[in-house]
Amino acid sequence: QEPTAVPRIRTCQATVEEQARYRNILDQIFAKDTIIGCRVEFTPDDVYEIANKTEEIIKTEPMLIEDIPGGITVVSDLHGQIYDLSRVFKADSIDGKPGYECTKYLFMGDYVDRGYMSLEVVMALFILKILYPDKIFLLRGNHEFIAVNTIYGFVNEIYSRYENKEALFLYLKINSCFCYLSVAGIVGDKFFCAHAGISLGSFTRHELRRVNRT
Repeated sequence: QEPTAVPRIRTCQATVEEQARYRNILDQIFAKDTIIGCRVEFTPDDVYEIANKTEEIIKTEPMLIEDIPGGITVVSDLHGQIYDLSRVFKADSIDGKPGYECTKYLFMGDYVDRGYMSLEVVMALFILKILYPDKIFLLRGNHEFIAVNTIYGFVNEIYSRYENKEALFLYLKINSCFCYLSVAGIVGDKFFCAHAGISLGSFTRHELRRVNRT
């Protein structure tokens, strides 16, 4: 039996004051110094709040997102490279506006590990999901699993940025959010997109719809 559908959050639910604060954090993430390698000093409260609000949004999205529009920009592995993410948005900029204000994006997963600035990538994508829930689509990659990102760098990055108790709390909260990410999307009712590609075994939309997060 397919899980009961919950109305998907399609518009920004943040207050005007919250939106202004989130945009200020975005400005810090995409500032020149950050792009060349200077980490942003996110407060623990901001990390928790943004992860929590993102989780509330993606909980309303199905495991298979079937109505992603055509003409969307598809982005593969970022692996903690905020410079690469900034280049993506710069390439789609129009009249000085960053790409995320001009087009829609499907991110295919693997946001963390290996790179030096996984938290910047995660915070940027989470904030954009809050501000533009129907323009930013986030899928789950194999590195959005705690069994993987405890090995390939993300956990070490968090512990290098926060005290032990805070680090554990924030690390688990972000991974909790990852658990609700969709696993696949269909673009323009034509292109199947998933981090791992197409299964060697047969499967249908109906079977993907039946995948339950719990």
